[in-house]
Amino acid sequence: MMADSAGSALTAVEMTGLLEERPLRGARRVVARRLGEAHRNCVPVTLHRDLDVTPLVRAGLSPGAVLDRMLHATVLTLQAHPELNGTFDGEVHRTYRSVHLGIAADTPRGLLVPVLRDAQALDATQLSEARRVQAQRARAWKHTPDELAGGTFTVTNLGPLSIDFFTPIVNPPQVGILGLGRIRQATMSWTTEEAPANRSLLPASLTFDHRICDGANAARFLETLQREILTMST
Repeated sequence: MMADSAGSALTAVEMTGLLEERPLRGARRVVARRLGEAHRNCVPVTLHRDLDVTPLVRAGLSPGAVLDRMLHATVLTLQAHPELNGTFDGEVHRTYRSVHLGIAADTPRGLLVPVLRDAQALDATQLSEARRVQAQRARAWKHTPDELAGGTFTVTNLGPLSIDFFTPIVNPPQVGILGLGRIRQATMSWTTEEAPANRSLLPASLTFDHRICDGANAARFLETLQREILTMST
């Protein structure tokens, strides 16, 4: 009886303090469903590391231009690590020659992930323009279902919101997602042999499905990404 009374009292308290009860609809409902699917159907592990983007910052690139360079470097890295440029349905792991790059976009109506198709066929300038167009379409809610489908890897950027490292959630059936944070300045050295120097560091968080990719391979992906950044800066 006491338990029943306590339970009734708790319900009454909850109802008294209730601010709003809102069923999920539209984009938020779709996001909730897909995130639940990701939680049930992925074994996620996230690796974090700083990427040295000093040459990009010293070149005077804007934050948007740095992002575009990062996307281009990511496409090149995915071609070198095709196990992460793919999908997994629970039984079959599929990898692809084409990189269909999803770019997470924050819109007034919720999160969208438009896909830049055949990103491997675009140079840095073309990739930048494609990202800008898709971001504008997403924010204006002018996207089509086809523009949100078929991605093979996703990049999400929370740097503009003053976030450093985080744990992005894989967008199923993809097997990997790269999260980018805000650039910070630090005086440091990467080895004990070199003298400390001023560097611009970009936090990167790579989440991957551990059923498909091991931690060592994911670490090598990030190392290749670092090399691509420095190579395109020379």
